[in-house]
This record gives sequence, structure tokens and C-alpha cells, in this order.
Amino acid sequence: MHRFWPVLVTILLAFSLAVIADDNPKAKSSSAKNKVFKCEKNGVVIFSQLACSDDAKVVTIKMSQGRPDNAVRERNLKRQQDVKQYVEAQDKSRGISRHRARVERYKQQMAKEFAQLKQTRFHSVQAKDEALDVLSKKYNALITIEHEAIKALHEQGKTNP
Repeated sequence: MHRFWPVLVTILLAFSLAVIADDNPKAKSSSAKNKVFKCEKNGVVIFSQLACSDDAKVVTIKMSQGRPDNAVRERNLKRQQDVKQYVEAQDKSRGISRHRARVERYKQQMAKEFAQLKQTRFHSVQAKDEALDVLSKKYNALITIEHEAIKALHEQGKTNP
């Protein structure tokens, strides 16, 4: 689902910059290639070159003449940067959540295996201690890797200007 958001936001930004309402008399005289249909399906707004439902509304795209001025270009660039930063922040947050969930899963698995080992009979106390030590090192290494990945994600935004 998170891959859909950047595309949707980009489309909405493009339309918000170039759309004229259908009741504009100048828009009605423009060519058919500038018209798109706006529909709502299951609460989601859809734009299409074909009528996508019976209640489709015609929206006309204003074609610009020449290059946009610097102010428009800067505003568009700022919007693109804002969208990019938002998507990166969401990806970062999801990554951190995934690593934290793995840490919790490792802790639960370690506790379960510790309980099983404590119930197991060993030839000596030393053998039991060694088995518990190996298990502890295994899970501590896995947990350390996840903590380092979380730290790297936190640092990621600080090094990029």
C-alpha cells in the first residue's frame, strides 16, 4: 500500500497545478485531448481519459504556454521535495518498526529456548552453563544487529542535507 502513496500524491499534485473547473467557459472550448474524467469509486478519487462511472465529471487540463516562471518552478520543486521527504519518513518509520518487532520476537524465542534448556538434563552443570551461554550469545548477536539497523535508520536523515 505504501508504494501507492507516492504515485497518488504525484498525480494529485500534477492535477492541482493544472486543473480548471468544468464550469469555466474557456475550458469548455478547449480540445477533447485536454479533458479527463473525475470519478469516485469506493471513496477514492480516480482520473481517467474515459468516463469511469455514470456520475463522472469532466475536468479540463490547462495546457501551459511555454515554460513556467521561476516562482512556479520553485513551488513545484518544493512540493516534490515535501512529498519525497514524507515518503522517506514513512519508509524510515516502517523500517524501525520492523526491526523493533524482530527484537521482541528474538527476546520471546530466547526466553522460550532458555526455559526448554533449563528443563533439559545435562551430564554436568558445566555443559548446561555452556549451552545457556551459546544460546544467550546467539540471540544477543541477533538483537545487536537489529539495534544497529535501527540506529542506522535514525542516523540516515541526519547525514543527508
